[in-house]
Amino acid sequence: MRTFLVGNKVEQKTNQTKQNGSGINKAIKYSLDKLKEAMNPISFNSEEEKRAYEDKIIQKVNSGEKLTSQELSYLRQNNPEMYQKVVRLELKRKAVEQRLKNCKSKKEAEEVISNEISNVSDKDPDRALIIKVIENTVKEFKKSPEYQSLPIREEDEENKRKSRGTGLYNQASKNFFLDSDTENFDFKI
Repeated sequence: MRTFLVGNKVEQKTNQTKQNGSGINKAIKYSLDKLKEAMNPISFNSEEEKRAYEDKIIQKVNSGEKLTSQELSYLRQNNPEMYQKVVRLELKRKAVEQRLKNCKSKKEAEEVISNEISNVSDKDPDRALIIKVIENTVKEFKKSPEYQSLPIREEDEENKRKSRGTGLYNQASKNFFLDSDTENFDFKI
């Protein structure tokens, strides 16, 4: 008799697990549905609304602006050709941003800009878009504090250091030492 009860309890537990399992499956399905909605949260009431949204995205691309993650997701799902073009433009934007951040002077930044624009092939079908992206990237960079703090030329920075006070300037290493930095030096001539 005890075996039967134990077996009965085990069977009841198994049935409960199956019932809970179906609840878990429903929860997983619900979560997946919500995730799908989040991936494509845009719902349009009409074809006209959809076309207007897509036109807005294309207008942003044509003006060289960055797209939001939602807009990128929409393009990835609904217009793969345009999505590939946008990805290419974003890669160019990031490359230009990185090159500009590495500049040591405003003159060097201008050289990078002119090189980037001249390196765009005349035969590239997206030439105008790439140039717009470069121009927008440059415009944003010039507003940044990094650009504002750059000297006009690298030599200007050296001259600024020289004019701060008396000291020693080592032409070979292009380092400037203030008198306070050289107090512990013994000079023998």
